[in-house]
Amino acid sequence: MSVNEVKLSRSDSGLIAVIATSAKRLWLLGVLVLTTIVIFMTIELGSNLQYILVHRGLMLATMRSSIQ
Repeated sequence: MSVNEVKLSRSDSGLIAVIATSAKRLWLLGVLVLTTIVIFMTIELGSNLQYILVHRGLMLATMRSSIQ
């Protein structure tokens, strides 16, 4: 067994088996983050799309820079 694998027993669910390696977990996390960003950017859009998308994009950029 490699360092990146998790030891799975028969009682483990199928979802755990799918995300058994670190690389798969990172891919899944990336997909979840991108999905959340797309939902945030597009939910309840009004008539002024340019203003809303720029404003929300700046909010996301600010959150990203504050985490670093």
